[in-house]
Amino acid sequence: MAVAAAVLVWVVVIWRRNVSFALQAASLLAATPLMSPYFLIYDLPMLAMALVFLMKADVDQGSPVANRRAIRIGLGVIVVLGYAFPFVLLPVGPFMCATVIAIVWMKCRQPDLRPNPAYG
Repeated sequence: MAVAAAVLVWVVVIWRRNVSFALQAASLLAATPLMSPYFLIYDLPMLAMALVFLMKADVDQGSPVANRRAIRIGLGVIVVLGYAFPFVLLPVGPFMCATVIAIVWMKCRQPDLRPNPAYG
């Protein structure tokens, strides 16, 4: 319950900030699996959609290759953890979600983010 409450607060904070919709959607998609008490490895394809939204956020900033290193590292961590799951027999899903959440947080803290046009 504490993790679900913390994730809910984080998503609300991101959605109230003046950031692009792509970052807001990525934060929601990365946080959704952490809300469920039954979190299994086959629930994680939505993290791929979160990474797609993060790539869209890069395009929205004006450069399609801006800061792709963080996304490459995040995708690498997700792939390695996904393939490591059968061998370690521990829940790796929360670490995968935390990786995407960290990338979203890093992108929200960038000073050159353009404001969301929906907020004027």
